[in-house]
Amino acid sequence: MTTKPGDLMSVADALSIEEGEAWQRSAISRAYYASFHRCLAWESGLPKKAPSVRQKGSEHQQLLNRLKKPNSSCSDKERQLSIKLHSLLRSQRARRIKADYRIDEDVTRKEMRRQLADAKQLFRACGD
Repeated sequence: MTTKPGDLMSVADALSIEEGEAWQRSAISRAYYASFHRCLAWESGLPKKAPSVRQKGSEHQQLLNRLKKPNSSCSDKERQLSIKLHSLLRSQRARRIKADYRIDEDVTRKEMRRQLADAKQLFRACGD
């Protein structure tokens, strides 16, 4: 059985109901990974992927680079959406990094709600 981006988003929603910062951090992380995988799936439907701007860097950064500068064979609508997805995913990634790695910094419910709202906006933009 495989997991789909929407499944990860459902887990993020379920985690967001619980009280406590550890749950909030986990919800932020799951929402980011749901969005990351949704962007990969969206990108696979493009006529051609943009080349990675830099060869070095994580798969996450390479995806952000490609979304920011989509291939010229994409339609205007696809290019605009790609840039919008870049912006939404970049913001979510920053919150995910804070949630996963900066455990000495507080993570608020407000940040978690913003993460989930951005993830849901990203999914809607992708047609879900």
